[in-house]
Amino acid sequence: MVIPHYSPDGKKVTAISRVASIGAFENCEHITSVVIPDSVEIIERYAFQNCKSLVSVTIPESVKTIGSFSFAHCTALSELTIPEGVSHIGKGAFQNCKSLTKVTLPASVSEIELFAFWGCDAEIDFDNNENFAVVDGMLYNKELTKVICVLTGKEKTVTVAEGVTEISPDAFYASEQP
Repeated sequence: MVIPHYSPDGKKVTAISRVASIGAFENCEHITSVVIPDSVEIIERYAFQNCKSLVSVTIPESVKTIGSFSFAHCTALSELTIPEGVSHIGKGAFQNCKSLTKVTLPASVSEIELFAFWGCDAEIDFDNNENFAVVDGMLYNKELTKVICVLTGKEKTVTVAEGVTEISPDAFYASEQP
C-alpha cells in the first residue's frame, strides 16, 4: 500500500492519524507493506497496530515522531530501518512485533519511551547514536548511568551495569511476558 502525498480534497498528508478512537489502519489484517510519503512528519498512536500481515514499512526521513503503539502487534514485521530525522519513538511503538530480527535506529533518536520494543527479539543497532547503549537486553543512556527499560521483556534475571545511579520508573515493569 502506498499512502499518497495528498488527500482527495487536495490537502497535504502530514500525519497518519487516528479516526475517532481507532488508528488510521489499525486491525487492517491484509496490509503486507506500507510506503509512507515524504510529506508525513508524524505517525500517530495506534496508526498500524494489529496489522498482523504487515511485513515491511518504508518510513521517510521527514518523519520526526513514531507514536505510541503505532506498530504494536504487527507480528509479521521482520526488519525495520528508522531513518535519520526520527527523534521520538513512543511507548510500545513496536511492542510484540515478534518477527522483528533487526532494528536500525539513527543518531537522531533522542527519546525512546517505555516498552517501545518489548516482546521483540530484535537486534537493535543504534548506528552511532550518542544517546543510548544496549547491554544484555537493557536500554541505558550512553553513559550507562541510567536504566531506561528492559527491551525484550523476556529476561528472568538481569544484571544492572556497574555505575548506574538512576532507574527509570517502570523500567522493569512487565519484564516477563505473560
